Amino acid sequence: MEHVKTWSGHDIAGDSDGQAWAMTPELESFVSGWQKFLDHLVDLDVYDAPTVKGLVDGCLLTESLGVKPGRWMGKALDVCMAWQLRNPRETDARGAIEEVRRRRDEVGIPAAK
Repeated sequence: MEHVKTWSGHDIAGDSDGQAWAMTPELESFVSGWQKFLDHLVDLDVYDAPTVKGLVDGCLLTESLGVKPGRWMGKALDVCMAWQLRNPRETDARGAIEEVRRRRDEVGIPAAK
């Protein structure tokens, strides 16, 4: 909304008079851009990504890698979720864990003890 300063002559920031607002060319462009973005999320099959339950949690990851939890955990779980979103039909966590193993140095995982 930062890009749309007015909506049919009304100031976006504080107009609460309940009037119906007409679509201006500026607003049409704004809404069209958001619609393209949302359509792209649907095409990628990640529209519901915020509600996806991860296949891997911290306990499973530390157990599988044989290391203690640490600062690396957040990045590693992000890698797992990215893998899961790229493989939406997978129900086995092994692929996500292997992705973390491959990216061990990048994520900053210490050597197993």
